[in-house]
Amino acid sequence: MNLEHLNREKNITRDSLLNVIIENEEKNIYYSKESFKHTQHILNSAIKSNDIFIIDKILHSWNIKLNAFLLTQENYYQFAFINLIKQFRINNIIENYELKVYKVMLEILVNLYFEMYNKDHSSNKNDKLYLLLTFIINWNHKLHDYLLSLLYVKLQKIDIDNFVEISLEKSNISIIYFLFTVYEGIQTKEKQILEEVSSKIVKTFIESYDNYFELQSYKTFNFKLLFKYTNVDTLLVFCKNLSNIRNNSNQYNLKNYLEVLFNLYTRKMEIEIVNIVLNFAKTDYGLNLGLINEDKFITLLNLFEISNFKLILKDINHIDDLLKIYNIILDKAKKNIVSKKLEDIKITVFNKNSVFLAQELGFYELSTRILKILNDDETSKFVKCKVELSSIYKDNILTIKEKHEKLNNFKINIISHTNKQYCQNYLTFLNIILNIDRDPKYVYDSLKKLFKNSPQHSYFINIAIAYIELVKDDEDKKDKLKYLIKELKILLEKLDNKLVLKEYEIFLQPFAECQF
Repeated sequence: MNLEHLNREKNITRDSLLNVIIENEEKNIYYSKESFKHTQHILNSAIKSNDIFIIDKILHSWNIKLNAFLLTQENYYQFAFINLIKQFRINNIIENYELKVYKVMLEILVNLYFEMYNKDHSSNKNDKLYLLLTFIINWNHKLHDYLLSLLYVKLQKIDIDNFVEISLEKSNISIIYFLFTVYEGIQTKEKQILEEVSSKIVKTFIESYDNYFELQSYKTFNFKLLFKYTNVDTLLVFCKNLSNIRNNSNQYNLKNYLEVLFNLYTRKMEIEIVNIVLNFAKTDYGLNLGLINEDKFITLLNLFEISNFKLILKDINHIDDLLKIYNIILDKAKKNIVSKKLEDIKITVFNKNSVFLAQELGFYELSTRILKILNDDETSKFVKCKVELSSIYKDNILTIKEKHEKLNNFKINIISHTNKQYCQNYLTFLNIILNIDRDPKYVYDSLKKLFKNSPQHSYFINIAIAYIELVKDDEDKKDKLKYLIKELKILLEKLDNKLVLKEYEIFLQPFAECQF
C-alpha cells in the first residue's frame, strides 16, 4: 500500500485516507501484534522509504486507540505517551474534577512508560527518554509540575548514569538541572557526579549572558542547592567583571547574575556584593538601582552590616529609591539614616508617584515640596488626587462622619479612564477602612472582594487588621487566628511578596498570639 504519490502537492486526500485506515483497523482489546496491521505496514514502508510525511502522521496521531497500541510497542512508546498527554484539556468550569482525573491518568501512563522502558533493550532507549523529557520540560500545562514529580520518583529507581552523560553531551540545561535534582535526592550517589553536573550548569549559566532566552530557563533553578556542590567563587569572579561587559551586552540579562548572587548571600560574601554593586551600578549621578534587581537588593539591605549599608546609601541619590528603601527596611537605625538623607535631599529627578509614597510614609514636608514643583498635566493631577484623598483620611481634626462626607463629595477631575478608576477605587477603599472600629466584619468582607479583583498590599494589611479586630474578644480567638494565618499565606502568594515593615508586624501578630 503506497501513499507516497499523494505527498507531492495536496496532503488532504492522503491524510483523509490514512485516517480512514486507522479508524477502521482491526483492534484487539489487548493490543497484540495483530492490531493495526495495515497501519504497521504503512509505517514500516514509510520508514524504509524515509517518507517523513507518513511517519509524522502516524507517530503524531491523536487517535487514542492507536496511541494505546503504540504505547505497548518498543520503538514507539515515547511518541504515544506524548500524543496522549497533549490531549489533556482543562475546562475552567470543571477544572478541579478534570485535574483529579488527569492526575490518575498520568500515574497510569508514567507506570506504563517505565514498564516499557525497563523491558526495552534497544541501544537508543535513553534517546527515547531524552525525547520524552525534552517535551515534558517545556510542556505548558497545569499538570506540568505534577508530571515532573512522578518522573522524579521513577528516575530515582533506575540507573540513569548513561542518561545523564547523554544529557550533558546535548547540553539541554533544563533537563540537566532536573536530573541534578534527581541525583541529589539519591543518597547513594557519589558527590563527584553531583559536582560534575552542578559545575556544568553553573558554567553554562555564566556563558549565557548574551542570550536572553537561554537565561530565562534558569529562573526556576535552586542555585543554593547547585552551589552546595560547586564553588561560588566562579560566579563571584564573573560578577566582578560585569562592569567590563555591561556596555557590550543586554543590561537586563546581567541582572540575572546579580539576582543569583543576592540569593546566595552570606555575611562572608557581603563586602564582595557591596563592591560588585558599587562597581556595576555606579554612575555620575550615583547608584542606578535600575541596572540590578532593585527589589531583591533593597530587601537584602536588611541583612547588611550598618557600615556596609552606609556605603551603599552614600551613593543613592534618587528620591524614589530612598523611599523604597525606607519602606522595606526593618531596622530602625537604618531607617533613621534613610530618613535623614530624605530630609536633606535636593529635589532634582523624581517619579511623580513618589509624592504619594512620601506622604504615606510620613514625609509630609518632602511631599509638599514635590507637589509645588508638579505641573498641571494628567499624571500630576492623578498624583495630586491620591494625595488629597489620603490627606482627608489622615486628617485628625475631622470626625469619621466628616471624613465620609468629604470623601463622598470629592470630585475626581481626571480625564484618563484608568487613572480616574484608580482614584475612585482608592476613595472606595478609604471609605471602607474608616469603618474598621465600628464594623470590622464589613471591612473584612469588602476588602476580600476588592483583593480578589485587584491584589494590593494595602488591602492585604487591612484585611488582617479587620479580622484581628473582629475576633479580639472571641472565645475561639486562637483557632480563628490560626485560620487567618492560613488565609494570609494564600493571599500573600497573589502579591509580589515584598512586605514592608507594617505588613511584617501585622503578619506576625497572629503568630505571636497563637504562641507557636
